[in-house]
Amino acid sequence: MNAEERWQQGIPHDPRSMEIFRILEAADVEDCFEWEKGGDGDNGEILMFQLDVWFAEQDRIAGPTTP
Repeated sequence: MNAEERWQQGIPHDPRSMEIFRILEAADVEDCFEWEKGGDGDNGEILMFQLDVWFAEQDRIAGPTTP
């Protein structure tokens, strides 16, 4: 599933994506990236959707985990 499909289906962001975004947003003290989130097309939302896809693929490659 790609980022656009995740957005269209309203799939929540992976918590790992959200954590990476929070770290990048906090580190951007001079506001070079002008991170925005919460709206369609915001650069932070786009980044998190791309990370969601990457994490899903990494999880798929790793296979099921046992509790």
